[in-house]
Amino acid sequence: MRATDNDEDLSWLLLQGAVAMRERGTLAGVVNQLECGGPSEGGNLDMAGSYIHPFTDQQLGTGTCVRGDIERHRWLSSAWFACSERSRGLLLLRHQAPRAAFRSDRGYGARDRHVKGSDSKPGQHEARRTGVEPQLGDLANVALQVYEHPGELLVACHEYSGDAGAPSSTVTGKQAGYGRTIRRARRVAEASLTEAWREWFESKAGADPMRLPRERRSILPAVTSSGASE
Repeated sequence: MRATDNDEDLSWLLLQGAVAMRERGTLAGVVNQLECGGPSEGGNLDMAGSYIHPFTDQQLGTGTCVRGDIERHRWLSSAWFACSERSRGLLLLRHQAPRAAFRSDRGYGARDRHVKGSDSKPGQHEARRTGVEPQLGDLANVALQVYEHPGELLVACHEYSGDAGAPSSTVTGKQAGYGRTIRRARRVAEASLTEAWREWFESKAGADPMRLPRERRSILPAVTSSGASE
């Protein structure tokens, strides 16, 4: 697993898990109406004449939903908290956008640069947006955290006019130094995340897997005729 790759289960847990478990969100009233057979779901009945509640089914893993969000959250949470605090911190940073002051759309130094020599047609130039996101991508938050000189990295991302991923031999002076800083920060971030990803996948593989609905139900002992007479 490369440090720049992504895991769908971890993304769901960190970005959507709290919403699925009703710990946060902005549509609680709407969801509750739908669950209780409100205006949008009125008359939606199953063969037994009971209301079908798709949101509850999705949470519990009933109806057409095989396992459900609650069971998925249980499985992934047990794997998540088995990871070390450092790995959890790095993976959280990996799934968060940089702060507004560091992003390319707003804040310090964000602007379009016209890269010298990139003319494709007369009067057309390739514009490159400055900032930590265009230069570091998904590694931006992690790089700012683990690189030994984050201020130097920030300046390099906003001042560099080239592509740090494909350095040019013609780039010299400060521009070459900015490119080297960005590439070093990327390598440090990738090395840190590689270990965190390894720990996550090992923990995920060792956690109790998701259970089927029949495995989550309490099965009462069968009632015998002798037991009923007593």
